[in-house]
Amino acid sequence: MRAVLILFLCPSFLWFACLAVAAEMSLQQRRGQQIYIQGTNTQGGEILARLSSAGTHLSVSAALMPCVNCHGRDGRGKVEGGIVTSDIRWSVLTRPYNARLANGRRHSIYDEKALKKAIGMGLAPNGTEIKPIMPRYQLTQQDMADLIAYLKGLGEYSVTGISGSSIRIGVILPRANPGKINAIQQSLRAFFSQLNANGGIYQRKIKLYFTVAPSTGLDNWDTFSAQLKEAELFALVASELEGIESPISAFSKKNGLPIVGGFSRYPILKFPLNRYIFYFFSGYKTQNQALASFARQQYSINTANIRIISTSENRFKQAAIELAKDWRNFDQIEPDIIIVPPDGEKIPPGKTSASAVVKTLESLVTQLRNDNVELIYMLGAVQSQEDFLSAAAAQGWWPTVMIPGAHMSSRLLNADLGFDKRILVAMPALPRDYRAEAIISYKNLSAQYQLPKTYKNSQLYAIAAATLLVEGLTRSGRELDQEKLIDSLEHFYRYDTLLSNPITYGPNRRLGVSGSYIVSIDLVNKTITPRSEWIEID
Repeated sequence: MRAVLILFLCPSFLWFACLAVAAEMSLQQRRGQQIYIQGTNTQGGEILARLSSAGTHLSVSAALMPCVNCHGRDGRGKVEGGIVTSDIRWSVLTRPYNARLANGRRHSIYDEKALKKAIGMGLAPNGTEIKPIMPRYQLTQQDMADLIAYLKGLGEYSVTGISGSSIRIGVILPRANPGKINAIQQSLRAFFSQLNANGGIYQRKIKLYFTVAPSTGLDNWDTFSAQLKEAELFALVASELEGIESPISAFSKKNGLPIVGGFSRYPILKFPLNRYIFYFFSGYKTQNQALASFARQQYSINTANIRIISTSENRFKQAAIELAKDWRNFDQIEPDIIIVPPDGEKIPPGKTSASAVVKTLESLVTQLRNDNVELIYMLGAVQSQEDFLSAAAAQGWWPTVMIPGAHMSSRLLNADLGFDKRILVAMPALPRDYRAEAIISYKNLSAQYQLPKTYKNSQLYAIAAATLLVEGLTRSGRELDQEKLIDSLEHFYRYDTLLSNPITYGPNRRLGVSGSYIVSIDLVNKTITPRSEWIEID
């Protein structure tokens, strides 16, 4: 689409040159782009910028003064405070003639070697010193190569998924649930149809592309990612990332594809963060932290009266280790970690209970009861929760059990009545978050477009994610690209979707809603009862 558009704007005898202008970035160039725009690298290592003036030298983080600040996103330079910064597009730097630039200076011819000296040492090709207003960036060889690779195409990169009249947005729908798929699909179609009828985004209409998340398996992912690539999307929105967190993260970085309002119980939040993914809700780890925060306030806890019980899947064992570490760091308490069913593994770091090798849940319950354990973290699938609760109830023992909402099931409402209000669950959202005006708007949308009457929460959360995207696109302006969208989203502070807690993103934050409510399960009335206000986790 991009190539065809450019062809019509160019003289017929130059069509091949015009097509070459719309270049797609390589992975190396995307790494260089992050250095140019953010002043950081994708490995999380710090880049220093050295400033020199009147014999004084100062090194600061390059994130405070990235290249883009002075040279602009297109590399053409600009005038600011009476200072004219250079046009650093490769075509300008390598001109083989002695031209006079807009700032009056004579043009020096650059090659890669000369450009490295200019960036790192502040020297022009003729050996003269570049004005000290330009920082000298201390880059590794790899970072320097990445930055130069990006500079070689600066001003010539194509913007995928956008034309003068439309923006192409994708949605990954949850697999294996036709009713939910239909509900989310119809609600998003209705939301964006209404937006388009009202002028779209600066007179560009949103065109939607729907696909269903692939099942597990490398072959399935290869096929899926190829189709996603062929779709030529500007961004993804309200997408189900469950089970594909790692490959979709790699895909988004490789292709520069923003994912706005992604949903996953297991968001990848390790530093360095993937700057392209903006998750909507808190996941498993953050919910565990909220439970810990609540427990500290409500219970008298020591190492003896708390346990972490995890099933043997690696994901849950790792969560147990991290949770124990958090307790140790905050309270100098080291809860024992118990693995069920037994797998004979030792759990580093810290203490591992002798109960890690229990042979039955019944013997585990007996030991915990005899040890006067009062508080249990349950990390694992719903069946393991039910089995443990049943085994405990059979012995007339009803400790307080804490479960992250990521693994709550309505089946827990059938637990033994002795656990009434003793099962605590961390929930990243509650119906109380819905504002009256948002519900009225949804009802009007539903009536106009005859939306399904099922999966209303899923519809509302999809619309909330779409609202984030629309706000980000609007803030980015008419001259739109993916980097501008990312920059706009990173400036969201307590943005109110009217359907969730306020959304905050930043360069070091990719969870829009980071925290949870704590609720208890009312087994008598088969419902949940709020036990806390919102608990924010930074």
